[in-house]
Amino acid sequence: MKTVLFLHGFFSSGSSDVAKGLEEGLRGQARLLHPDFSSDPFEALEAARILIHKEGVDLLVGNSCGGMLAAWLSPREGIPALLGNPYLKMSAFLESRKGIWAYKAHRSDGKQTVLIDDALIESYKKVESELFEPGGEMVRGRVWGLFGEKDDLARFRDVFKEHFSEDFTFDGGHTPTFEQARDDYAPLAAQMLEKMAVSPIGERYFRHFKGGM
Repeated sequence: MKTVLFLHGFFSSGSSDVAKGLEEGLRGQARLLHPDFSSDPFEALEAARILIHKEGVDLLVGNSCGGMLAAWLSPREGIPALLGNPYLKMSAFLESRKGIWAYKAHRSDGKQTVLIDDALIESYKKVESELFEPGGEMVRGRVWGLFGEKDDLARFRDVFKEHFSEDFTFDGGHTPTFEQARDDYAPLAAQMLEKMAVSPIGERYFRHFKGGM
């Protein structure tokens, strides 16, 4: 059975309704890994890469901030990715939200709050600066975007289309419901699993991102 890794949004968790809807929609087609990821992008990316190599991940699905991280990972790991309402400029989102914030979904790691400070914002700026470096036709068709027609938070469809070729819409807002994850996200994920395979070409782009910090 194929394996899908879900990367959740900044204030969310691996037990969100999005993850649950995806899991239900992919039942019998793929197993879904949906752990809690750190709000620090480097920690999240490192944890994701460990899972990718340990579990043999075939597809990445990211929502919001997780969509941005999936876009970074996809070409470097040679794994296709579905980005749901990707927030491609997280540093700008966080700039006006400095301070301590509560997570909006239960986290199994026990963390209830996150500190947004200058150091965290700079980490996201670093990831953003490298986001589209491994470009070209090999990448364009292997990263798909799914955009809520009522999303009033992340408006990055035009940016997405500058770098990738496959974009779709669904009748929803920024954070999909359980039903939308099941009925809109999961079918596209299943389609990608059927059409695409993990590519070893991605390894040519590998470099240890922490080394540049």
